[in-house]
Amino acid sequence: RNGDGVFDVSSDMQSLVLGAISESAFDYIMSPQEKKEFSESVRLSLIEYARNATVHTYRSWLGWLLPGRRRASVVAQRIRNIMIRVLKRYRESGETEGNRGTLIQLIASDDNAFRNDDEKLAQLVEFLVAGHDTTSYSISWALISLAKHPEIQTRLRDELSRMRPENWSQSEYLRMCMKESTRLNPVSSSTSVRVIGRDIRTKGGYVIPKGSTCFLWFLLLSRDPSVFDDPDEY
Repeated sequence: RNGDGVFDVSSDMQSLVLGAISESAFDYIMSPQEKKEFSESVRLSLIEYARNATVHTYRSWLGWLLPGRRRASVVAQRIRNIMIRVLKRYRESGETEGNRGTLIQLIASDDNAFRNDDEKLAQLVEFLVAGHDTTSYSISWALISLAKHPEIQTRLRDELSRMRPENWSQSEYLRMCMKESTRLNPVSSSTSVRVIGRDIRTKGGYVIPKGSTCFLWFLLLSRDPSVFDDPDEY
């Protein structure tokens, strides 16, 4: 909440992180319209391909008969078009001292790992999609946690004010604040699935037989009262 009312910190942070990754990793400055188009396209694509299609496998068979599937195909092409502009911009400007060693330079110049531009574009999309939302939401939760705990915010500000910005990554208190925020609000709060390769006996005396499928719920694990004192407190 600011002086004018409530604002969505995650939305602002997504735009900020998206621009930072695009400029630092791809040597490309995204326009506000491109940021908005990219974020909305990713959201709509994930609804279809990561949620609906995994639950209802028939959706991939029916294809263009389903409005949601058609919409996802359109927005996926929009994402691809943005990355085509990124790759084109790099090739037009060429390798420079400023972009040497960046992701765009490494991907664009590697014809051994990538057989064609389709594979290069797919890799660029993967890096940008996977990198921007996880980072932006993690930072957003940290900012919200600090806003709710002004005493911690003040201590962190005091410590960072005594350091040069380029040395902030060495701040142990900053690291603690970020870890605690991630514990309470993991960027992937659902589950990891593993098949047990051998019989395992737990501390409680339970036996998990070999071949069992185990679902590890991160949100429950990180708030386990047997491990953390006051597990719901920042």
